[in-house]
Amino acid sequence: MTTREICSLQFGHYSNFIGAHWWNLQEFSFSFTPDDYSEINNRVLYREGLTLKGQPTYTPRVLLVDLKGSLNTLAEHGELYDTSSSPKENEIPWHPNRIEVKEDVKKPKSEFLQDLDSGPSTTVNKNYNFETNVKVWSDCLYTRFHPNTINVIKEYEHNNQDAGFDLFTQGKQMWKTEKFEDDFSDKIRNFVEECDSLQGFHVILDGNNGFSGLGSNCIEHLKDDYDRKSVLAIPVLPSYYNDYSNETDEEQRTSQIKDSIRVINSALSFTDLAESSSLFVPLCTSKDGWRQPGLKREFNHVQYNDKLMYHTSAILASALDTITLKYRLREGHYSLSDLCADLNLHNRKLAAASLCLRFSFNEGADLIECLDNWDGPLTQSITPRCTIGTDRMMQLITLRGIPKIV
Repeated sequence: MTTREICSLQFGHYSNFIGAHWWNLQEFSFSFTPDDYSEINNRVLYREGLTLKGQPTYTPRVLLVDLKGSLNTLAEHGELYDTSSSPKENEIPWHPNRIEVKEDVKKPKSEFLQDLDSGPSTTVNKNYNFETNVKVWSDCLYTRFHPNTINVIKEYEHNNQDAGFDLFTQGKQMWKTEKFEDDFSDKIRNFVEECDSLQGFHVILDGNNGFSGLGSNCIEHLKDDYDRKSVLAIPVLPSYYNDYSNETDEEQRTSQIKDSIRVINSALSFTDLAESSSLFVPLCTSKDGWRQPGLKREFNHVQYNDKLMYHTSAILASALDTITLKYRLREGHYSLSDLCADLNLHNRKLAAASLCLRFSFNEGADLIECLDNWDGPLTQSITPRCTIGTDRMMQLITLRGIPKIV
C-alpha cells in the first residue's frame, strides 16, 4: 500500500506548544515489536533519513517557525545531525590581536531533557513538575527534529514587550523577505519531493499575532504551488495572555489595546484562510476566544489550568490527533482531501470542532448502552464562540479506544 504523506507546518509559539505535544503523542504510540500491531501509519507524518554518519533517523515531516529566544536549550538545527565545532586557532586567518571572541552563556538543560539524553527509560515514574518548569514548548519536547525543521525569526525576540511580533501585517511583510519567500519555500519543496504520494498539508498557526499573517501568506503560497493538494489550517488562540496580569490603570489600558489588536489579527487571518485554505478550524479551550478568551471549557475527568499553555495545548493536541486519525490509518482509503470535501459543503471553508475528553466508558461495558444512558451533551466545543447543536450540515465523528462491536 502506498503511503499518502502529509507535510506539517507550525507558525508561532502556541502552535509549537501544540505541535510539541502532538509529536510526543506520536512517538509514545510507536510500536517496536512485530507482535504489537499498530493501526496507525506513522509514515503519513514521519520521514526516514540518514545522518552524515549513516545512522538511520525517523523524524516528523514538519517545518516550524518561532522567534529568537523561544528555543531555550534546543539547538536550532537539532541534535541528530549536529556537526558543529569551534574553529581551531590556526584556522582563523586574522591576526590574534585583532580577534575578539564572545561566547553565549549556555543555559543548563532541565532535568527532564538531561534524562532524555541518557535514555527515555530514565524518565519513567519521575515527577518533573512540568507546570512550573516548562516555560517554552521546547522544555517538554521529546521528539528529535530534522535540521531543516526549526526556523527562527531573529528580527524579533520572544516575550519582548517593546518590539513584539504582534501584527498581522508584520507577518505578511516577513514572508516577503528572502528568509521565507526563498529559503522556507525551498524547505517545503524538499520535503514534498521526498514524498511518493503527498496528500496535502497541516498548517497550525497562531491566529492572534504576527504569525497569523505569516501563516496566511504561506498558505497562499501552497495554493499557488500545490493547487491540487489539500490544506487543513488550524488557527489557534490561547486562553490567557501575560498582559492580563496588570496592576495599574495604564497596564490595563495597554492590555485592552492589545486585545483589540488580537481581534483584528484574527479577523484578517480568518478572511485570508477562507480564500486560500481547503478548510480551517479555529481552536481554543476557552469559550469566547476574543475580545478576551472568556470562561474555560470543562471536559470530563480533566482538571487543567487555563493560564498554562502547557496544559491547554495538550488538550488541543489530543483533539488534533483524534480528528486527523481517520486518514492516518493503515487500512481504508479516506484522505485529507475527503475530509475537506465533506466539511466544506457549498464552499463553506469554516468548520467547528468538539471533543469528549475523556470518554466515560467502563471496561466491559456496552457502547450502545453507554450512549443510551449518557446525561447531557456528548462533546464539548473547542471552537471559540461556537456551541455545536444538532442542526449540522455535515459532520465527522472519530471514536477511539473503544473495543470493536462484535
